Amino acid sequence: MSETPDMKRDKELGMDAKITRRDFLDGVALTVGGAMLAGSAVGGSAALLAGCGETGTLETPASQAYPPALTGLRGSINPALAVPHALRDGSFWQNQEDPKDTGESYDLVVVGGGISGLSAAYVYTRDNPGTRVLVLDNHDDFGGHARRNEYTPVVGSFGRLIIGYGGTQSIDHPRTFSRQAKAVLAEIGVKLEPFYNYYEGEGGRQDFYAKHGLVLSATFFDKETWGSDYLAIGDPWAGLYKYLKDAPMSEQGKKDVAMLRENPKDWLPGLTQEEKWAKLTELTYTQWLTDYAKVDPDAVKYQSKASSGYWGYGADGIGAIDAWADWYPGFDGLGLSWDKPYKYNAPTEKQFWEEEPYIYHYPDGCHGIARLLVRQLIPDALPGRTQEDQVLARLDYARLDQPSNRTRIRLSSPVVKVRNTDGGVEVQYVRNGEVQSVKGKGAVMACYYSILPYIVEDYPEVQKKAAHFSTRIPLLYANTLISNWRAFEKLKIQGINTVGPGSFWLSFDLDMPVSMGGYEHPSDPDQPILLHWNATPCELGMNPREGVRVGRQNLYKMTFEDLERKMRDLMARSLGSAGFDPATDIQAITINRWAHGYAFEYAMPWDKDFYPNGPLPGDVAATPVGKITFASTDRRSQAYVDSAIDAAVLAVGEQSA
Repeated sequence: MSETPDMKRDKELGMDAKITRRDFLDGVALTVGGAMLAGSAVGGSAALLAGCGETGTLETPASQAYPPALTGLRGSINPALAVPHALRDGSFWQNQEDPKDTGESYDLVVVGGGISGLSAAYVYTRDNPGTRVLVLDNHDDFGGHARRNEYTPVVGSFGRLIIGYGGTQSIDHPRTFSRQAKAVLAEIGVKLEPFYNYYEGEGGRQDFYAKHGLVLSATFFDKETWGSDYLAIGDPWAGLYKYLKDAPMSEQGKKDVAMLRENPKDWLPGLTQEEKWAKLTELTYTQWLTDYAKVDPDAVKYQSKASSGYWGYGADGIGAIDAWADWYPGFDGLGLSWDKPYKYNAPTEKQFWEEEPYIYHYPDGCHGIARLLVRQLIPDALPGRTQEDQVLARLDYARLDQPSNRTRIRLSSPVVKVRNTDGGVEVQYVRNGEVQSVKGKGAVMACYYSILPYIVEDYPEVQKKAAHFSTRIPLLYANTLISNWRAFEKLKIQGINTVGPGSFWLSFDLDMPVSMGGYEHPSDPDQPILLHWNATPCELGMNPREGVRVGRQNLYKMTFEDLERKMRDLMARSLGSAGFDPATDIQAITINRWAHGYAFEYAMPWDKDFYPNGPLPGDVAATPVGKITFASTDRRSQAYVDSAIDAAVLAVGEQSA
């Protein structure tokens, strides 16, 4: 067989390189032990649901000795989604036998082992000493979207552990947290002040980037969108037109992009401040740029994904009122007051109005909080006593589900039914290829709400409708271990952003420079380092809630190989001129796929029928059903640590109501 151009390109990119990426093939373990797997390990809902219908065979994640060290496709891997999707499609209960009663009984059963579920377990046992709790999760690791990725590179004499984050990044704006959330964090050992010494960047003890000369910005224009590849490098704050001078944009587009940032007009003359805010509330950012600023189409295209990394959807989804609050270009000419947020700004805009340094970041992101919660619940699982010593401590997963534990964490156990009984609740879940059941005095649902209509028995119709509204935003957080970062030093950049709707990956950057608890961030350009990637595959051009659903389905169709190829191709085209070779310089790849990622925030103009006056869908969906109460960030519709904890506190409090 002759070599095709695509095959030749794959070799150039290193698609055949023997790197650490093949522990998992599309999320299915190559050695699965006692797990029962069905169907092929390819993307797409048809394949990942194979075996969940007529045969009764159940596909669930394999038990792994140490999940953080696994690479390849991680996060919500196909086996973790198979049972939930079979429930959604109505095929799960076909020919299933009656649940096997484990004989286990608990004071509380928590469904979901993310920060909200772990917080619910912690608050309940804190307030009710001596009680027993079971936490169930469909994934093979705890923490929900707060996930830890570990690597041990061998490059020259460098062989020490490198830790990355595969989900929730940081403790964001902790000064705004509720008293309850602050208390939980303090009780489990989180201390914020030391991060000023641990984080070598904004607000930290040194500026890691300036120290290494990484002071320039970089924006990549892809040929699929713009007609030719081009990497803009420079200081856009010293003149945006100069920064874009040679970019493959129309001349008017470049001038308009610079004008929006540096000299925008008042495109709402004659209106009062209140009238201007009201007008922005009716528009998306794209509508503002197109219909009011009337900028060149290339300028609109340049801004099309400006909001995707933060909001999960593009400029045609984010409201102009929130684009203004986020300092997006094009609003300074309106002369609006910055004393306080507008009443129709999204909840996070209101909460985060006052700036705080973005430095409260463990090397594994907010998985560090999840580990501290586990340490409180099961002390034998994680040695040590402080937030510092937990960083390098190895968690013993075998201790999570021991009969002697007062709190047990049972992974790879997707829940299929929760119902009220005369004595409390019954919870059914899949384990070792069969449906099993446990009893509890109560249950806290700390999972994403769109699954609730399929697993909560007698869930009222009005709550089902509200839960379906709480769709999650799909996203990918990936880590690439590279053997050195000389190309970044040569270009004087810390990362690259892509621009326009054509590029799948939004950006990739050198990992956050955090050193703590004996863990040292790489400090020499000749040392291996992690690159952190993100993508939010929301379909543009539609209501953002519809866009994320379409984007999620598109994401399911993509294999790990597809995602890896896009990653390598972008690196070759953007960094190749600086000497980076993806065929030889990449040591490992982990792609954390979160098909049901972050909670959707209430925002204008889409949610004007109920926000902010209510009733809010999250509140409706979380109304207690007997002894079943509801936590999760979907309750608050904010994807942050404090939202997860606050929802857990509310759900636990309702257990005693």
